[in-house]
Formats: sequence, structure tokens, C-alpha cells
Amino acid sequence: MNGHDTPPSLPANDIAALHTSYREFIDKIPAMMHSINASGELIAVSQKWLDVLGYSRHEVIGRKSSEFLTAESCRYAVEKILPEFFRTGKCTDIPYQFVAKDGRILDVLLSANCERNEHGEVLRSISVMQDVSDLQKAKKQIEVSKDYAENLLRTANVMVVELDTYGHLRRMNPMAEQVTGYTLQEVIDCNWFEILVPKDRYPQVWKEFERLVHSKGCSEFENPILTKLGTERQISWRNSQLMEDGKVIGSLSLGIDVTEQRKLERRLKLSEWALKQAQSVAHIGSWILDHETKDLIWSDEVFQILEIDRDQVGASKDAFLARLHPDDHDEVKKAYRQSLIYNRPYEIRHRLLLPDGTVKYVHQRSEAITDSSGLRTRSLGTIQDVTLNVLQELAYQESEERFRTVADYTYDWEYWEGNDREVLYISPSCLRVTGYSQAEFISDRSLADRIIHPEDRPLFQKHLESIRTQEGSQLSFRIIRKDGEVRWVAHGCRAVISSNGNRRGRRVSNRDITDLKNAEELANKLAHFDTLTGLPNRRMLHDRLQRSLSQAKRHQRSLAVMFIDLDRFKQINDTLGHDVGDELLIEVGRRLSSCVRQCDTVSRAGGDEFIIVLPEIALPQDACVVAEKILAALHQPMRLGHHDFQASASIGIAVRSANDEDTATELMKNADIAMYQAKQRGRDGYCLFKTSMADKVGM
Repeated sequence: MNGHDTPPSLPANDIAALHTSYREFIDKIPAMMHSINASGELIAVSQKWLDVLGYSRHEVIGRKSSEFLTAESCRYAVEKILPEFFRTGKCTDIPYQFVAKDGRILDVLLSANCERNEHGEVLRSISVMQDVSDLQKAKKQIEVSKDYAENLLRTANVMVVELDTYGHLRRMNPMAEQVTGYTLQEVIDCNWFEILVPKDRYPQVWKEFERLVHSKGCSEFENPILTKLGTERQISWRNSQLMEDGKVIGSLSLGIDVTEQRKLERRLKLSEWALKQAQSVAHIGSWILDHETKDLIWSDEVFQILEIDRDQVGASKDAFLARLHPDDHDEVKKAYRQSLIYNRPYEIRHRLLLPDGTVKYVHQRSEAITDSSGLRTRSLGTIQDVTLNVLQELAYQESEERFRTVADYTYDWEYWEGNDREVLYISPSCLRVTGYSQAEFISDRSLADRIIHPEDRPLFQKHLESIRTQEGSQLSFRIIRKDGEVRWVAHGCRAVISSNGNRRGRRVSNRDITDLKNAEELANKLAHFDTLTGLPNRRMLHDRLQRSLSQAKRHQRSLAVMFIDLDRFKQINDTLGHDVGDELLIEVGRRLSSCVRQCDTVSRAGGDEFIIVLPEIALPQDACVVAEKILAALHQPMRLGHHDFQASASIGIAVRSANDEDTATELMKNADIAMYQAKQRGRDGYCLFKTSMADKVGM
């Protein structure tokens, strides 16, 4: 029992009525809302939230809200948003991506407020989400999903307590035992105030008790008590004197436990404040019209949106119509009239024209509440400022038209791929380059990967991994068209970054470079290969000889160079013609290639001369073995046209020992000298270069 005045409290019935009305109002707001507790678990979601994401209520309640975010949004929330949110207690227009039940990714803007208890501990938060995935509709909806009226009040439990004039307990009923946790036997004849009143309140409560027993009448007040378990309960008391023979012998007090009611009142005040803040953050106002009394109530945000002074103008139908754009007046009036005739909600987007000429776009929704007889009693509505969304939508539409005009008529195969590799756009030229239509690529997101040539897929996979951390990349690879033809494409792509820094996939441009690749291959072949035999020419031979020499020096290995000149080739050319001579050279090239290892190089130096490089030989005799093998292969009969031949050749061999310092030029000259020695010895044989041979020719 307390000795000071307490603020008046709402009767239980009024509070229940207030919460019922409040719930009705919340239920009619067409927005996505959810509420989470301090553990991050969903404790309430709006029907709109469920409808948009495709879940049922039992599928989401109790689950972590982070389970419905994409991995990227979840990291963004943990690293960037939540620390500041818990510090300030609110956040505004935070971009997230939610995952619907059917796998769709929804882009939303989330605004939230944090509810704390008197100790500053987080109780829960209420979040309002605006679905901005569909920019053409650009609806920015909000729904308050937190039910602040749960467990509003329990029926007040009446305690009966009888005290003597000294404050000693004489009697208490079972309800008093239940509330205090003490049995009558435990506290009878004990001082009630010393046991149950908190020490800091004891002087005030005792003073009130003394006033009661020494004056006539009764009193009402509240004070906290401490239960046997040490918990504090707030009790509302109605006290009267107990008289006997005209003398006060004590007091009789009826106590009602109003602890939950007082907590609820504090929560209601906090909820009203949170709703007001949420409306301000989301730029959405609400209004209620009582059809019987004609009373119209606007929330603070309605006045802000309409830019009307609450005190000077107030809430009225005329004030709203004065702000309505003249060109939209008939459309709005028609929508409202039809909602009355057909008794259905109406929803409309229209413009406001402010006194300074500013134009605003707003979205309105209204729904009527009827009684059991179907008579309209109240109308509830919302008005939301969607100017920014509309302007963004218009800008997006214009940008989209420009983009499609350019992309649809480009010669290259262009497409935009989302974060999950889904095709967001693909140009018609995909049919010309790949043989597949736009519809085939859009319906089958793996098609673009499957048409890549199997040998080039590892290269492409590395490219995909690199683009995740780089803004752009380029490479060339082969694709297999629908008709089986292999084509080369030059592939370039860049990451698509949104204005808020989020990756939204990649833009790709593929150009058919098959003709260019063929030209490059032909040019390379002409530059490094003999056009008649297909063997490496002198330029490629020189490059390979230089590499072989470098490796031989590095690893201390031997190397041999062989000069081969066909015997009497000029006679064949002159007597049988160049065509037969060419066929002979081609067949000789094939036979030479069959006599050496894969690491060896057989080249045509020109005319009837061939040069062979043998890297990594152990002994000079190894080169002689190859020479004998070549001579034997040439001796085998060959038929060219209508003629049978048995060819022979003179072979010169120059060997670089492991410790020699001979250059490529010196080896070539030495092999040439040895070849002429072989000819002088009668042809159809080979000769191994010796230093004395160089002395004879004056080298």
C-alpha cells in the first residue's frame, strides 16, 4: 500500500476495446511487416508478408529472420546494419534481398524500430518492408504486424487482507496467498509492511496506513509488494476502517493485482510511439472516419504528406480535396464512390498539387468496417508518399527503353546474367551466333555453359570465378552451334553494380571471331610451316634449335643437327616434271618424320634439303643410328603417279657434346660441311662432322 497519489489508469474494458480497435486498424494496413524478439526469431508476421513471400504462418513463426535473407544480405545485415541498429534503436530504408518460398528473390527496403524495456534491454523490434522488386507498380507498402494487445489484461484477482492498528496480519484469503506466495500460517501476527513492502517505500506506505486508522472514511492507492520469491507486484488497494464499539481496531483492504495492466499500459504507450515513428520512416499516414459521428482522425504523417497545419486547418475532407490534383479529382471520386456502392476496398495512386506548385504522387487504400447488419460504421485508410518510387519508375522505364533499343539491334550476342546465373536479358542476335533462340536461353540457364567446347570449359570456369572479385574480364573460346558447327567467340563481361554497391550479376558481349581466328591460324601456318610438305620451315627450325641448345646447356646434354640432301633430285624434276618432284618431296617428308622421335624436329629448308634436330642424345652414334634408319626408309620403293622410285640421300651430322659451346649457326654450318663430304664419298650415305673437315674448306 502506497501513501502517494498514482496516475489514473484505464479500466480493463476500455483497454481491451482500445486494443481491439487498434488491432483492426493494424490488420487493414496493406504492408509487409514482421516482428522479431531479442533472439532474432520471428514472433509475428503480417498476412501481406506471408502472401508476398508465399509462406504459411506456421512455417515462419519461431524461425530466425536471417533464414529468409540471401547470403549476401545476411552478411550485410550482420556486418553493417545490426550494430548501428542496436545502438540507435532504428534503421531506415535498408536494402535487403528476401527469398520467397518458390525461390524468387525479392528486393525490399526495410525500416525498423527497436522496443526496449525500462532497463534499456531489447525486447523486440518491428520491421516494415517495402517490396521494390516490381518497379512498374512501385508499391511501397507497410504493415504493422506486432500485436501490442496480446495478453492485455487478466481478470483482476481480489486480495482480502485484514490488519490490526499496528499493521499485524489477522486474516487473508486464498487469493492473497496466491499473489504473495505466503500461507496465512507463515505470516499471521507478523507486520505486513515489514514483510511485503519494499524498504524504500515503507515510510510512505506506513504513513498512509496511520492516516487511515486515525481518520474516518476509506482510501484508495497503489503500491508495490514483494512476493515470497522476491518478485515485485503492483497492487491497487481499496481500504476501509474496521470498527468495534465505535473504536478503530484495524483495517480491511481489498487488493487487485494490476501489475500486468500497468505493464500493458506502458507497452501501449511505447507501441503508439513506435507506430508513429514507423509511419514517419515509411512516409505512410493513416486515417479513421466514424460514419456515425463524422469524426475524422488523421495521423501525424497524413498532415506531413499533405503539408497541412494540424492546428490551423485540422483534418477534414475539404482540406484533402484542396490538395488533390485537379486532373485526378474525378478518378479519385469515382474510385471512392464505387467502394461505397459495392462495399469493397479501394486502392488508387494519384497526384497532389501543393500551394507552391509541387506535385506529389501518393498511394491510397481504404476499407470499411461494418456492423452485424452490414451497416458501414467506420472507414480505415492509409496514404503513402510514393513520389520517389514513381520518379524512379519513370526513369527506369526510359532507361530500359534506351537499353533495349541499343541491345536488340546490336550485331553481337549480348546478355545480362543475374547472380544465380539466370538470364535477365538476351539480344536476338544469339540466334545468328549460336543457332539457339532467346526463349531457349531464358528457359534453360545452363545452355550458355553447355555450348562451350569441352576443351575450353575449364578456362571458362576459371573466368567465372575471377569475375566474382573483378569488375571485368575478357577471353576467347569455342562454342558448338545448334547445327554442330564450331565457332570462335570473343567473350567480354563486366559486373553489374547497383547504386547501393550490391552486385546484380554481369553483362556479357560475345562476338563471332571465327573468320579472324582462321586468318590468324593460316598466317601462323604460312609463317612457320612449309606449304608443300606441311613440315616446319627454316624459321621454326631456328626457334626450336635455339630452345634445344638452351636446354642442352642448362642440363649438360648432347644435341645433333642433320643436313639431308636428296640425291639426283634435279634430274627427276627435269625429266618427270615438278609435279612428280613435289610428290617425292612430300613422301620423303613423311618417311623422315616416321624415323624420329616426337621430341625431334624434321624441317624442310628449301628445294630438296631437309634438316633434322635431335635433342637429348646420349652419344654421337645415336645420330648415326637415326641416319641409317632414314637411308633404309628412303630405299623402300615408292610409287609416284605412274613411276616407281627408290630414293637415296646424302646426310651430314654435326653433334654438340655436353660441354661444347657451339652456337646454332656453327652447328648448321658443320652439318652442311658433313653433308657435302657424304656426297663426295659417293652419295647414299652419311658423314659425321669432324674438325678437320672445316680446316679443309678453310673455315
